[in-house]
Amino acid sequence: MKLLPFNLLFLYVLSGFLLFFSCHSWAQENVDDLIQEGLFLVYIKENEKALAVFERVDELQPDDFKVTYFIGNILNNLKRYQESQKYLQRTEELGQQNGEKLPDDFYWQMAIALKNTGSLQEAQKYALEYDNLVQAPERQAQIKQFLQEISGQKKTTTKELIEEGVSLAQAKDYEAALSIFKEAEKQTENNTEIHYLIGKTLRLTNNYELALEHLRKSEELGGAPDDLFFELGIVLLKKESLLESRNYFDKYVQMAKSSEQSKLAQNFSQKISQRLAQEKIKLLLKEGLLLAENKNYEEALAKFQEVEKLIPNNTKIQYMIGRIFRLLENYDKAQVHLEKALQLGGMEDDVHFELGIVAVQKRSWEEAEQHFSTYIETGNNPEQVVLAEEYSEKIGLYTERKKAKEKPWRVSLTLAGFYDGNVLSVGDDVLLPEDISNEEDRGVFLSLYGEYFLLRDEKKSLRLSFNYSSNYHRELEEFNIQRLLPALKGDYLLSDDFLVGVEARFDYIFLGADPFQSIFSVSPYLKYEWNPWTSSTISYRYRYLNDFLEQDFRQLERGGNNHEVRISQLIEIPQLNLSFNLTYKYSENHASGSDFDFQEHDILLDAYYRLPYDILLIGSIEYIVAGYQEENFRAGLNQKREDNKMIYSVAINKKINYNLSAFVNYSYTDNRSNLNIFEFDRHHILFGFTVSY
Repeated sequence: MKLLPFNLLFLYVLSGFLLFFSCHSWAQENVDDLIQEGLFLVYIKENEKALAVFERVDELQPDDFKVTYFIGNILNNLKRYQESQKYLQRTEELGQQNGEKLPDDFYWQMAIALKNTGSLQEAQKYALEYDNLVQAPERQAQIKQFLQEISGQKKTTTKELIEEGVSLAQAKDYEAALSIFKEAEKQTENNTEIHYLIGKTLRLTNNYELALEHLRKSEELGGAPDDLFFELGIVLLKKESLLESRNYFDKYVQMAKSSEQSKLAQNFSQKISQRLAQEKIKLLLKEGLLLAENKNYEEALAKFQEVEKLIPNNTKIQYMIGRIFRLLENYDKAQVHLEKALQLGGMEDDVHFELGIVAVQKRSWEEAEQHFSTYIETGNNPEQVVLAEEYSEKIGLYTERKKAKEKPWRVSLTLAGFYDGNVLSVGDDVLLPEDISNEEDRGVFLSLYGEYFLLRDEKKSLRLSFNYSSNYHRELEEFNIQRLLPALKGDYLLSDDFLVGVEARFDYIFLGADPFQSIFSVSPYLKYEWNPWTSSTISYRYRYLNDFLEQDFRQLERGGNNHEVRISQLIEIPQLNLSFNLTYKYSENHASGSDFDFQEHDILLDAYYRLPYDILLIGSIEYIVAGYQEENFRAGLNQKREDNKMIYSVAINKKINYNLSAFVNYSYTDNRSNLNIFEFDRHHILFGFTVSY
C-alpha cells in the first residue's frame, strides 16, 4: 500500500503539534534547540541521527510524552516496529497520567507499529480511531486500504503464522513471536502445537505461570512434540516443583536418547535427584535429632537408618546410628557403626568417646582405656573430657592390665588430730579406773595400712594386709587404745560379672601392754557387677570373740560366736560425678558369761560427690537398732530405753598430689539406746593427712 510521503505527512502533523506545545515551557533552554535539530534531521531524512538527538532529549527530560511520541514515529520510519510500539505505548500512558490530549497522528503511528508486529486486531482498533478523527478524503482512503491489508493478513493460514512465529523466536524476538502465536491461537482453538509454542515462548520470557498453563494444555490435548516434556521440566524446576520436574526430564530422556538436549535433561534429572535427596536427608536428620533429644530412640534410629540408605558412607550418620544403638544398649551394633565412622574419618574425637563407653559396657577394658586416652588428648568438649578422665580413672579399678603394671605392695600412713565430745560412762558391772562421764577429749590419731599381693592375675588374687591404729588421748592417757588387724583376702573372677571371695581377719585390741580383746572372723562374699558403675555385694561373716577382763584381781575370759549378714548396693553416676552406697547389716552378738546378747540391724547410706580440683565430698547417715535378750540388763543401765541410735557425718577429702591427700571429718551421734552402753551423744571431729606409696 502506498501512503503519502512520510516527510510531508510528518511536517503536516508537526506544524499542528508544535502549536499544541507552544504554551508549554521547557525545563532547560537547550532542550528546544535539540528538538528543533531533531525535527530538521527528520525533514532531511537523517532518521538515525534524529533518533540519537531525541534519545538525548529523553535523558534530559524523561517521562515527557511528546518526546516519546517523536521517538516512536522515528522508529516506525526506521521500521523498528517492536521498539516503536513500546515508545508509543509509553506516550499513551504518560498522556493519560497527565491528562494531556494525544495528537491525532498518534493513533495512525500506533496502528502502523501494531500491524507490523502482528497485533492485527489492535492495529485495526487504532486505525478506526484515527479514521474517526481525520476528515481529509486522501487520509481516509489510506486508512481504508490499511484496513483491507489487515483483513488480508488475517486470512494467513495457521501454518504460515506458526512458521513466522518460529522464525521470530529463533531471532530471539520473543514478544513479536508471541503475538504471532496468539494470532494463530485465535484462528485454531485447542491446537496442541500452538499451545506448546506459546508455552515455550512464555518460558523464554520468564513468564513461568502462563507458560505452565499453556504447556499443560498442550499435554492434555495430546500429540505434542517430545520437547514438551523438556519444557515442562524446565518450567517446573523454576517453580521449585522438583519431583514433578524430574519425572518430566526422565520421560524426555526415554523418548530422545540421542539428542544433546536429552543429555541436558539427564543432567537436570541427576541434579534434581541430588537436591531432593539432600532435602530429604535434612528433614530426616532434623526429625531424628528431635526424636533422640526426646529419648524416642527407636523412632530416631529408623530416621537415621533411612538416611543411611541414601548416604551409606557418611561419617556423621554412622556416628549417630552407633550412638543411638549405644543408648539402646545394643553394644555390638553400636560398635560396628562407630568403627565404620572412625574408618571414614572426620569425627574421630566424638567417635573415640562413644567407642570408649561401648568398650566399657562390653568389659573390654584395654580398648576402652585406649579410646578414652585418645579423647582426653584431642577432645574439644571440656565436659566430656572430664567425663572421659573419670571413666579412665574408674577403668583403672577394673582392668587387670593396669593392675599388672602396679607395684605388688601398697602402704599408707594417716596422721590426724581429733576432738571428741565425751564417749564414756561407767556401768555397774564394769571396773574402770575412774568415772569420766561427759568429759571432752582431744588427741592424736595414727593409722598405718599395708597390703601385699601374694598372687594376682586376670582371674584371681590373694593378698595379705595389716592395719595398725592408735589413739593418743591428751586428757585421758590411761584410755589410749591400740588396734592391730592383720587379714588375708582372696577372690576369684567367675565371669565378667561375678566375683567370689573370702577374707580372714584377726583383730587385736590393746589397752596397755596386753590385749583385752581378740576377734577372729572369716567372711565369704559374692559380688555381682551390673556394669562398671553399679554392683551388688552380699557377704556372711562369722566372728569368734575372746575377752580378757580383770576383776577383783582375777582374770575372766569369755568368748562368743557371732554371725553377720551384709548386703551392699553401689550406684555410680559418672555424668553427675555422684555415687551412692547403701548397706544393710544384720548381726547376732553373743558373749558367754555376760548379759550382752543382742540382735542388731544397721542401715548405712553413703553419698560421694566429686568436685573440681580433686575434692571429694562425702556424706553418710547410719541407723542402728538393737534388741537385747535380757530385760533385767536393760533396766539396770542408764535411763535410755529405745535401743537405737543415729550417726550423721560429713567429710571433705582433697587430693594434693598422687601420694598426698588432706581430709576433715565431722560426725554427730544421737545415741538413744543401750547399745554401746558407755556412749553418750557425741560430736567427733577428725582432720589430718594421708600419705600413700
